[in-house]
Amino acid sequence: MKKISYLVLSFLLAVTLMVPVYAHNVTLDDEGIITMPDGDYPSGSAKVTIDESYGEYALTYQYVELNDDDYNSYMAILEEQNDYKAKDLPGDKDSQKDKENYESVIADYEKSMQDILPGYVNNNWRNSENGSLPLDTTGIDSEKHYVLWVRVTATSGELNAVYQNKVVTYKPNTANDNVSSPSTGDNTILILLAAITIGGVMFISYKKAHA
Repeated sequence: MKKISYLVLSFLLAVTLMVPVYAHNVTLDDEGIITMPDGDYPSGSAKVTIDESYGEYALTYQYVELNDDDYNSYMAILEEQNDYKAKDLPGDKDSQKDKENYESVIADYEKSMQDILPGYVNNNWRNSENGSLPLDTTGIDSEKHYVLWVRVTATSGELNAVYQNKVVTYKPNTANDNVSSPSTGDNTILILLAAITIGGVMFISYKKAHA
């Protein structure tokens, strides 16, 4: 009976490790630490840059697919925001209250757009080499939209991790095809083996304790 319990525990652990965990409860970089690449899609040569004031860091990234409906909703709000900026940008003669109201409206637009976007997946971060952000385009034969997530983590000191995201589009049969396509790898087998190993160790420990 105990043996069955440990096997069930191992199975549940494996399932838990394999289920993607989406996270969106982070504050995006508002201090200009992360500078995202220009353009709709960061090609293989495009790079993210990190402000030197952040110190030593590790840079990771991931692309999360964005469905067409959410993409269209995001772009519609972005267009509204841009129209508002063009018409209502406060000038030097505007009161402080007008400026605060403007910033509040812009913040509402930003929140509405972020609420549409999928968060990052905790176990899908990739290490970036020299700031590059390659997307694996293997098997992609139609236009796809993504949320590019970037995370900067301090390797020294006690600075908090910094996040930034950007909506990008991959269009096949264009210059974007030059982007490098590293293998994403499949961690499922490794996760299963790890869970089985943990379960086995727990079972052996139990047997020794009750020998």
